[in-house]
Amino acid sequence: MRTKQIQIGGVYTAKVTGRVVPIRIDAINDEGGWDGTNLATGKAVRVPTPRRLRREVTRAELKSGKAPGIDRKPLHGAKAGVKRPSKNKTAEAKSMSALDAARQVLLESTEPLRAKEIVRLAAEAGYWHSDAKTPHATVYAAILREIREKGTDARFTKAAPGKFRATGGQ
Repeated sequence: MRTKQIQIGGVYTAKVTGRVVPIRIDAINDEGGWDGTNLATGKAVRVPTPRRLRREVTRAELKSGKAPGIDRKPLHGAKAGVKRPSKNKTAEAKSMSALDAARQVLLESTEPLRAKEIVRLAAEAGYWHSDAKTPHATVYAAILREIREKGTDARFTKAAPGKFRATGGQ
């Protein structure tokens, strides 16, 4: 779109975080661009350039609910009717936290384990899985944090450099 085509109060489609949604332009931003409202979520957005906007949404599309990103479910709060995709695709399959899974793996193990081994065994057993690049670093840091913060009440102990064992803590 071009700058002169954009009107305050107009509704346009724009791509926001990977989804095409309707955005109402509310005001001109002092730093350039426009301030608007994402009509799918109700959140404030900033449109820096007219290239972010795809096309104008007609009033008929808004009334009928056929504009992209508009869900016509009854409103029960600011986020009603908005289904957000999970950041972790396996979040529905997860039944434990990373630390709970680590403790379970260590309880089942006869020897102390490294964080990489803990993550691998937790995934194999179906306790916990992460699509992150370095889930072992996250688990390692979380275990050390729990040991530091809870002391003798921690669920883990450091058995050797980089190796952990489960304890009787909660």
